[in-house]
Amino acid sequence: MDYYQAKTYFDSVWRRLEAWRKQKGNTEDLAAGGLSPVKAATAYMLTDYGLATMAQKGLCVPKDPKKAFKMYRQIIIESGANGMATFLNHGGLGIDPISNLIVGSAFKHVINLKLLQVTKFNKNMVAKEYTGKTLYQIGMAYQMGIGTGKKRGKAKKFLEKAVEFGNEEAMQALEGLE
Repeated sequence: MDYYQAKTYFDSVWRRLEAWRKQKGNTEDLAAGGLSPVKAATAYMLTDYGLATMAQKGLCVPKDPKKAFKMYRQIIIESGANGMATFLNHGGLGIDPISNLIVGSAFKHVINLKLLQVTKFNKNMVAKEYTGKTLYQIGMAYQMGIGTGKKRGKAKKFLEKAVEFGNEEAMQALEGLE
């Protein structure tokens, strides 16, 4: 693994995030610390997405499509697609934290796209954008059989959900599925 290449990749993602935030009028410096739980969860999402992309493309790490696929799935699970409350989806099943833990832990690897509602991300545009990108990556993996078996039905569902999150690449990919 080339540490400097990995750091360069991470820093470029960080700079894009900072530029996007400033463009949207948020001048608070992320590196200054003091992130709220939602901002911290978003930062972790971006980090996980970057690491998954590195594994998918073999950037500074051995190329491992299966690992990337698992990492992308985990991002979607942590975004609330298994019903557990997260800082990103603000509420999960809407039950108390202990029940949420018990119910959610039984289904911690299950993705239910109906639970991933775009309206819960409207106040966090970065999380919304990267959720859409992650859904697109999973959909394409299913469509092409990269890191998983080819599953046209699942590909279509993930790509449709990515479109709900505003991912334009998913719109084009869906046209190819029709």
